[in-house]
Amino acid sequence: MNENPPRLLVPALKPLYDFSSRYPGARRCAAGLILAVHGWGKISRARRRWRRRREAGYEHPVALVYLLILVEFFGGIAIAAGLLPASSPRR
Repeated sequence: MNENPPRLLVPALKPLYDFSSRYPGARRCAAGLILAVHGWGKISRARRRWRRRREAGYEHPVALVYLLILVEFFGGIAIAAGLLPASSPRR
């Protein structure tokens, strides 16, 4: 096996990497809340999004918008709450 420690992607962010590895719950909450906020934008402007999808030629724009809302908003809340994994475990 390789004895060298892994290189940091952005060395200037070492304090953030250390914090993230010490508190994985903070990383999970941050990822989940970012997704939920992005999904909330879809909820608040759903009708406009339906029209855009219909004009773009999607057959079922309402189903597509609801699917995106389900994945982003409710998936983000589930990740923040710990019901879904935010990332795969390291081996």
